[in-house]
Amino acid sequence: MTTELTLPRQLTVWRNGCLGMLAALLTGCGGTLPVAPGESLAIPSLANFCAERQGALTSTRLAVANVVHADREAFVLSKPGVRPLETQQYISYSDTAGKQPQMVSCKFKTADHIRAEYGATAAGEPTSCAYLNRRLLDAVLAGFTPRERQKLRFRGGTAVLIEADQMVSGGPAWLEPFEMVSTDLAGTLRIRSKSMRNDWNDPKLTNTPPQFKGTLYCHLIAPDHLRRLLLGTATPGQPPAAAR
Repeated sequence: MTTELTLPRQLTVWRNGCLGMLAALLTGCGGTLPVAPGESLAIPSLANFCAERQGALTSTRLAVANVVHADREAFVLSKPGVRPLETQQYISYSDTAGKQPQMVSCKFKTADHIRAEYGATAAGEPTSCAYLNRRLLDAVLAGFTPRERQKLRFRGGTAVLIEADQMVSGGPAWLEPFEMVSTDLAGTLRIRSKSMRNDWNDPKLTNTPPQFKGTLYCHLIAPDHLRRLLLGTATPGQPPAAAR
């Protein structure tokens, strides 16, 4: 369900030898992360992106409402909710016309808060923002046609590295611009996320107001931007304009 508001190191490298068939790309490259039971490789729609990612992040099957903010300041002030389970979302664009999504910022609830509210089986073990980027990479690669795969940059999409989260401890630091994508001297596309986690059961947060606990914030690469990077119609290196 989506509510529209007008207010506003290294995990894995796709091995160079794993070229060719889609099956090789998705299952034949050593070091790939397993798909969780019941998890789809379909690319989430932007309208429901953070809600769908909440499920992948915490292995919850609970219904999740997604609040999509058109105004950045409204997103900054927002908090995810646990009952009802609700995520907050903001999209940054690479163009001034707002036609090319570059980054999706999500505010999630942590697995331990979901379990505390709904019971021990309501969520699984927590993952990371980087895990969500990796699952998106799998889905984007799976969506290319055989002809498109022959033309992909970064050695046919095999030279892509998902880095571990750039973790910060405060909201202002999370909102600062960062280098989401880059290429190294070997020609590998490097994708990173920035995250801020405040677990519900963290003893260091005992005296913290409840609205600031049980939260995980992620800046994630947008599906369309990743697709354009692989096709060569976008270039890495520039931070999302709306995050500055």
